[in-house]
Amino acid sequence: MKNQSAVNNLRFMFEQLHGYLEGTMQNVDDRVARYEPGGPPAILGQYAHLVTGEDWFINVKLANRTPVMMSTNPGFQTPPPPTGWDEWARTEETDLAALRAYALKVYEATDTFLAAADDTILDQPVDLTEVGMGLVNGAAALFLAFTNVALHTGEISAIKGLNGLVGYPVAESVETAVV
Repeated sequence: MKNQSAVNNLRFMFEQLHGYLEGTMQNVDDRVARYEPGGPPAILGQYAHLVTGEDWFINVKLANRTPVMMSTNPGFQTPPPPTGWDEWARTEETDLAALRAYALKVYEATDTFLAAADDTILDQPVDLTEVGMGLVNGAAALFLAFTNVALHTGEISAIKGLNGLVGYPVAESVETAVV
């Protein structure tokens, strides 16, 4: 087995994470997606935040491309702000089906970007001033994108549990969740 580049390993990890997230989103209907748990924002807000965050980190900041949300219906009128998005999540009217379709396009764009990138992207300077982080390297931006999805997937799972649903997917649904 030959050694994989760091970016190829990251590509694999994002693919697995997307499958896990979409597996976690299984059985989330509009009622469950809008349920306010009395602490963290509803699943709909969590999901919108992590998908738009990945779109911003990968497409805007790393790839210097237009965000996917500009070429598709993301399911909302006003994008969530990079910080303070929890209030946005409580007030923005969001279409879950459109948001899920947008998410799949973001995952595809992430995969396309990472498939074409090489390990030099990890040292590329990335300006994250908008979120108070200043200049970081590409590895840090990818870590933030990845971690944001992972952390909010956990919150989505917990909110599903509060609704009497299984939070995380069973193993076989992870593999088939991302189309």
